[in-house]
Amino acid sequence: MTERTIDAHERFAAEALLLRALHAYQEARQRAQEVGGDLSIAPELPVSGFEELASRYDELLYHWADEQPKTAAAVEPVLDLAAIITAHVARSRFVEESLIFSEERDLGYLLQLIDGARNWTVHRNVDEYMDEHVRPLGELRERCEALAAEYDAPLPEGDAGLVAAIARVHELEAREKVLHREFNITMEVEKEVFNPVIEPARDRLIDRVLDTAPIGREGAVAKLRYIAGARRCYINEKMEEPLAQVLSAFEREARR
Repeated sequence: MTERTIDAHERFAAEALLLRALHAYQEARQRAQEVGGDLSIAPELPVSGFEELASRYDELLYHWADEQPKTAAAVEPVLDLAAIITAHVARSRFVEESLIFSEERDLGYLLQLIDGARNWTVHRNVDEYMDEHVRPLGELRERCEALAAEYDAPLPEGDAGLVAAIARVHELEAREKVLHREFNITMEVEKEVFNPVIEPARDRLIDRVLDTAPIGREGAVAKLRYIAGARRCYINEKMEEPLAQVLSAFEREARR
């Protein structure tokens, strides 16, 4: 069984609670002693008195109360200590019971403890926001840049380059969909991160396909299939030149 690592704030809170408990114990023992109570089950503490307990407690709180906890395991005992201080201060106003030292000083340390726990919560919220929103965007940008660079690599000339460019367009579109699903890309993220990086690379590929005239049958067939694809099965002014290039290639083939 793995031994649990004890956080320094856990140790501090435990020691502080112990000193407060010892102070309450010594006060109760003294009260019983004053009225002749049975002290056989209440041994005397190995300390000189209330002053020593208060001094040790004060020194402990002075060094630790304003230290911000670093983990949830540390925040819990710190809040436990804060709750005990609050309860003791409230009870001392209605019950004849002394605090380990002045109420003003006790409450001062209480505010420091609560403030430290609150600051940990704020930093935790910031970390969670970074993990959920900012860091994934950085990773997405890096992935997009790598993808754009990969599909911007040089292409061969002629029909081989035309066929390769068409294949890259289809591959890039498929990999874009994968990124959309993996990062759950919203319209805002698409506008700010995705499109500025991916669109230029995609447009350069599409321009290469549309601007490159096929030389032989292979290039002509590949380009015609691209133009007539499910997402591009329309004829407009932009497609007139690419179609003319395809027809010209078929005419050359027919004359051979």
